[in-house]
Amino acid sequence: MTPPIAAVCAAVFFAAASPLFALPEGSGARPAGMGGAFGALADDANAVTYNPAGLSWVKEAQFTADYSRPALGLDDKSTLSSGYLGLAVPLRIRKRLSERVLQVREMDAALARGEKSPDDFDRNQFIRAHQFTKNQGTLGLGISNLTLSGAASENTFALAYSRKILRGLSGGFAVKWLYHTYTGDSFTAADPVFSGGKSSSLALSFDAGLLYNPYPRVFWGLSATDLNRPNTALSSSGRNKVLPGMRAGVAFRDKSFKAAADGVIRDDESGFYMGAEKWMRRESLALRGGAALGLKHSHELTAGASVRWGGVQADYAFGLPIAALHNPAGNHKITFSYLFGKPNAETAREGSLEMYYSQIELESEILKTRLEKAEADRKRLETAVAEEATQRAREKTKFLSPEERVNLSTSVLVPEGMKIYITESGDTLEALAEFFYGNSNRWPDLYHLNRERVGKAGRLKKGTLLLVPEKLESAEMRQFPPQEPPPKPAGWKPKPPPPKKAPERPKIYVVQEGDTLRTISQKIYGNPGQWKEIYQANRDKVERGWVEPGEVLVIP
Repeated sequence: MTPPIAAVCAAVFFAAASPLFALPEGSGARPAGMGGAFGALADDANAVTYNPAGLSWVKEAQFTADYSRPALGLDDKSTLSSGYLGLAVPLRIRKRLSERVLQVREMDAALARGEKSPDDFDRNQFIRAHQFTKNQGTLGLGISNLTLSGAASENTFALAYSRKILRGLSGGFAVKWLYHTYTGDSFTAADPVFSGGKSSSLALSFDAGLLYNPYPRVFWGLSATDLNRPNTALSSSGRNKVLPGMRAGVAFRDKSFKAAADGVIRDDESGFYMGAEKWMRRESLALRGGAALGLKHSHELTAGASVRWGGVQADYAFGLPIAALHNPAGNHKITFSYLFGKPNAETAREGSLEMYYSQIELESEILKTRLEKAEADRKRLETAVAEEATQRAREKTKFLSPEERVNLSTSVLVPEGMKIYITESGDTLEALAEFFYGNSNRWPDLYHLNRERVGKAGRLKKGTLLLVPEKLESAEMRQFPPQEPPPKPAGWKPKPPPPKKAPERPKIYVVQEGDTLRTISQKIYGNPGQWKEIYQANRDKVERGWVEPGEVLVIP
C-alpha cells in the first residue's frame, strides 16, 4: 500500500470509527436502521453500546451477532468491516415469601373443644412459605471490531450491569477494554507515532447511563462514554486520549410502534439522531427509518427491516451518506439475534396490558398454591376433629340416670321421639351427628332443633342440654309426654330474615410494586386515612411505615 493511499485509508478508518459517521460502530442493525437513536429505547443486547441502563428493561436473555460493510465503493478499493457480538442475561434468584394467614378452622376446632381461648392464637402465625423468583438486574457482554484491511483494527470488550434503582428508574455501567492494533509498513516505520516499535495498545474505559420511565410508554435516557479519558497511545509517553461522549434521548414505546430521538456530543462535535420502527403481522415483521445529522460533518439517511421466527430474529439496515465521502455505495449491516429464557415480568411497561397480565399471573399462582394448601388443611382438620370428638363422645359421654331424668322432668318437657343429651368438653355438632346418626352431615338437624342453646358458629358449651331426635332406640331413655307449643300472641308476625352481610374484605393483601400504606388503605377501605389500622395489625412486618413488594399484610 503506497503512502498516499495508506494516509487516505487511515483517515477513512478513523472517520468510520466516529459515532457521527455512517452506521454507528457495534450498534446492531436494529438501532442503525433508526438512525442510531437508541439511547432512550435501549431494550436489547445493543444497550451495552448505547446506554447500559437499558439492560434492566431486557425482557428475556438474548444473544446477538452482526456484521457490516461501511463505506462500500471507496476509490482505493480498501475494505472496511465491522462486527459485534452481544449478550444480555437477566439475573434472577429464588426467594421465599412468608405468608402470615390465620388457620381459622383449626382455631374454631380448638375453641369448640374448650382447649384454647381466642387470646391464645396469633393471627400473624406463620404457616407456609411460597417460592418465587426476583430479578436482580441484568448482565451484558459486548465485543465489537472495526477493521481496515491491511492497516488497522479496533477491538472493544465490554462488561455491563444494570438494575432498577427506584420506581421507573434504572441505572447501569460498563467496563471496557480498548485494544487497537496496526499493520506496519515502510510508511508507518517513518511515522514518529510508531517510533516506539509497538503496534498495539490496550486501555481501560468506563461508561454509565440512566433510563427513566416517567409516564406510560415514555422514556428518557442519558449516558456517558469513556468517562476516564483512556489513553490509546502506542507508547507510555504518548498522549492519544479518547474524549468523553454524552448522549441524551427521549423515546416513545408501544407494543407495535416505537420512535426515538437522541442528541450526541463527542470529540467536540454534536449530532442529532432520530428514527422510528413499526412492527406488523403479530410482531413478525418490522420496518424502520431514520436520519443521522452531524452538525459539522456527515449526514446520513437510514432504513431497515426485521423478520422474526419464534426466538430467532434477523435485522438489516442500510445507510446512505449524503455528505463526507464521495460516491460510496452506502453502508450495510446485518444482525442475527436469538432470544431464550423465561420473560422477565418486572420489565413490563407501566400501564401496559403486559404489566397487568404479569401481576394477575403471579397473583393467580400464589392463590392457587394457597387454595391447594388450605383445602388439604381443611380435609385434614375435619377428619381429625371428627374422629377425636366422636371417640370422646363414645368414651366420656353418658345419658342421664332415671333419677336425674325424674328430677329434670319438672322443668324440662321433652317431646315424644326426642332424648336428652348433656354435652361434654370437646363436643361438636358434627361429632354428635356422626355419633347418633352415623353421618356428620346431619349436624344442621341438631343445630336447628337447639338453636337457642347453641353458641355462635355452632359452638357447644360443656353441660348444655340438647334435644336429639331419637333415631336409635335406647332402653335407658325415658320418654316424656309431648308438649304443645304455646299459642302465638295476637298480631304476631314472623320476623323478617336478617339482612345479607356485605362480602367480607380480603383477610390478607400481597403488596404490589409502588404500594404504600395509604394506597393499600384506599384499595381495601376506600379511604386512605385508615392506613393506621393496617399499620397496627402489621407492626412486626412494616418498618417505619415502608412496605416491600411481595410482602403479605393482614387486613383487619
